[in-house]
Amino acid sequence: MVEHEVYEVVRDKKRITKTLILLEIVKGARKLKEIADAIGITIQGVSDYVKEMVEEGLITKDMKITMEGVDFIEKSVKSIDSFLKEANKRLQMIRIVDAIAAEDIEEGDEVGLFMYKGRVMARKGKEESMGIAINSAKKGEDVGVTSLRGILKIDRGRIKICVLPSISEGGSRAVDYKKIKNLIAEGFDIYAAYGSVAIVTLEKIGIDRFVEFAPAAICVECALKGMKPLLLVSKDYLTHIIREITTYGYDVDYEIISI
Repeated sequence: MVEHEVYEVVRDKKRITKTLILLEIVKGARKLKEIADAIGITIQGVSDYVKEMVEEGLITKDMKITMEGVDFIEKSVKSIDSFLKEANKRLQMIRIVDAIAAEDIEEGDEVGLFMYKGRVMARKGKEESMGIAINSAKKGEDVGVTSLRGILKIDRGRIKICVLPSISEGGSRAVDYKKIKNLIAEGFDIYAAYGSVAIVTLEKIGIDRFVEFAPAAICVECALKGMKPLLLVSKDYLTHIIREITTYGYDVDYEIISI
């Protein structure tokens, strides 16, 4: 059974109630009041369900379960079991967080989690999110943290969009390189370029490590993790890049600067 079908069963209050009634019948319950008390609904509610279930062939008129009723229970229980197993897997992922040790950490140490340049870091000190190290780690190594409490603080970054001359205006040859070097001096965690003018401009000022594939998406992700991205784009593609940033649906701030 695929995931969306599992969720449909769990959300289907009517199906769940029928399953509970069938389980009570399997246990030997025959009286409406007995079933109503066991599953927590009114006698009239049980009566209405029973009539419908007789029509559907799940039970007989004398309150005995049919093979169709058994099949109904099995499918419902299987769906609920799949849902609970998947939920438990996701909870396990939340219960243990992997981080990078900001200092030497011993197994059992109480550590605080914090963000640094988009990475989850751990150190022995008070942070808004705290936990216990499940393994020893040297500074710079990965460490697992469990028994989590508190919320990991993430201050969203802002994307700076540097608008360059269009190719018809001269492209990279018309860039004011003094201005762009002053801008870069502010300090950014990641550089990105959209279009040939932006790529050549970054290369001309000596930045050889930058993002040129899916730059809008990556800048958004970096900003969400508290990083400061600088995205270069020519006037030709500004509207497109803004549309891409806003399409992701995240409330990420951006600032446009013309060079």
